[in-house]
Amino acid sequence: MTASLENYIPEKYLSLRQEYIRQADEELLREDYRQAGEKAWGAVSTAIKCISEQRGWNHRHHRLTGDALRKLADEFDQEHLKYWFHTAESLHNNFYEDSWTEAEVAGGINRIKDLLQASDVLRHQPPGTIPNRSNNQKRRWEALNGVSWDDAHPPV
Repeated sequence: MTASLENYIPEKYLSLRQEYIRQADEELLREDYRQAGEKAWGAVSTAIKCISEQRGWNHRHHRLTGDALRKLADEFDQEHLKYWFHTAESLHNNFYEDSWTEAEVAGGINRIKDLLQASDVLRHQPPGTIPNRSNNQKRRWEALNGVSWDDAHPPV
């Protein structure tokens, strides 16, 4: 990572993240649980897009959001991030299913806030390494970087 990227923070994504989590709380108070969950999902998605853009990762598709989060969790050995992200995806799904209760949505939003705090810390960390990359980790790396793992890492 170059010095210019270390301090690069895509303001667009940070302001959207803040707006979405504020709206999630407002929708929860209005008892619109579908919208509350969807706004919480938006906050997570934009937080991850912020980190992805900082690192030069592709982040233009829904699946890449999960790939980026899983890569970050692996890099920093923070498996709980994957579970919090699963909560965000479930809140997003609830927008279509409308099956979660107020308590479930409120609890999910609280976990999302934990994930957002963790993303703020990770945003300031240099990239970590992942020992013994699995095929799934290599596939995520390729999707995020737009280059074949083998081409980028030829045998020595």
